[in-house]
Amino acid sequence: MQKKATDITLLCKVVDNFGDIGVVYRLARALKELSDAEECSPVTLRLITDNLQSFHSIEPQIDPHKQFQELCSIKVYDWNAEALCKEAFLAEPPQIILECFQCGRPDWLEGLLFDTGFPEIVHIIMIDYLTAEDYAETFHRLMSLTRSARVEKVNFMPGFTPKTGGLILDQNFMRSLKKSKKHLYNKVVSRNNSPWFSNVVLSPSKRTPFTLKKGPFYTSKGLLLPSKRTRFGA
Repeated sequence: MQKKATDITLLCKVVDNFGDIGVVYRLARALKELSDAEECSPVTLRLITDNLQSFHSIEPQIDPHKQFQELCSIKVYDWNAEALCKEAFLAEPPQIILECFQCGRPDWLEGLLFDTGFPEIVHIIMIDYLTAEDYAETFHRLMSLTRSARVEKVNFMPGFTPKTGGLILDQNFMRSLKKSKKHLYNKVVSRNNSPWFSNVVLSPSKRTPFTLKKGPFYTSKGLLLPSKRTRFGA
């Protein structure tokens, strides 16, 4: 029997025109690549943004006037479409929420997550901005309190040391790097023994509601969905 896909919802509030939505869209595509290549368990992806016009500027297939649309198997929602979003997320509750760049959560989602009648356990990963500051090592993988035991939140701090999170090195980037700067490509691949520079496995389980640990083929950086050996609920 085919394993049910894990839901991942990405949240993005646009602050600087194209930077925020550009990174979040790239992250969504990288996660889809991993799932399509069977590098991880199957996933369904939902992206919620408050500025579809900026999204349209970098991806012309996006209609800035639609409250809901689908792009390359990624479901895209208007942050402000409260009625539509609430209905969709009640029907298919979120499992993992990537809260990008301290964007917070829409009021309708906040109400859903902390409704006492909502039975699901939800894992939130707050992905911060890339930084070289020392505090990144302290805050990376640090748990944050929420108003409910059913909503568990952890910080993900991209940085430049083994004690911080990694960057998004997706297939398109790696192909470009291999073509234009092969010596850097070889350095990245040899260091990780993998073309993916995404090394920490996110693995909630029944015994440990939320854990971040090393995967079977990876070392100390990045964010990767569970591999076939490390699955959700295992």
